[in-house]
Amino acid sequence: MDRLSFIASGGIAAYFALLTALVGYRLLTGKIRTRGVLDGPNGRLSALRVQSLLFTALALGVFLAGLPAALASGRAALPELPGQLVWLFAASQLVYLAGKAARAFS
Repeated sequence: MDRLSFIASGGIAAYFALLTALVGYRLLTGKIRTRGVLDGPNGRLSALRVQSLLFTALALGVFLAGLPAALASGRAALPELPGQLVWLFAASQLVYLAGKAARAFS
């Protein structure tokens, strides 16, 4: 069973690596349009979208920084994220959603 789980995890890792490469390629060749992704409904830069992107990038960075240590530990587990970071990320998403809801209902 251990060998089967090793093969399955390798297949899943290969799938996500290929998916990441495909999305990266399409971003670089312009097949995925990114112009205006941070713009609000008025066409100007949206503070809500920028803060959401920054906090998401921060959480991803902390996760990726902890990944080598989690893999080296030999146990099948993802790295632990600090509780404060999880709350900060949740608050960031709540601010983003509240801004969208306020705009939708006004």
